Amino acid sequence: MGKSIKYELGYSNIDFELWIILHKKDLFGSVGSKSQYLKNINQIFGTKYEGLKEYKEEKNFKQILSQITLEDAKVAYCKGRENN
Repeated sequence: MGKSIKYELGYSNIDFELWIILHKKDLFGSVGSKSQYLKNINQIFGTKYEGLKEYKEEKNFKQILSQITLEDAKVAYCKGRENN
């Protein structure tokens, strides 16, 4: 047909930042907005992002994902099942 399709990385889950954090750290308490998760992301992953937009840039996001291991996912899954 002569058309090309370009896909771009994206996600829209409002709690996605929390999901990323919970693979590395137990998090207790509440936050007023998802932007408050950035402090935890920077602490856990050794980054210094100034805003969620910077964290969500493809190269930065991939760097974060590369630090989540299969073992991290297994532990997070087991902890989640214990709490249900």
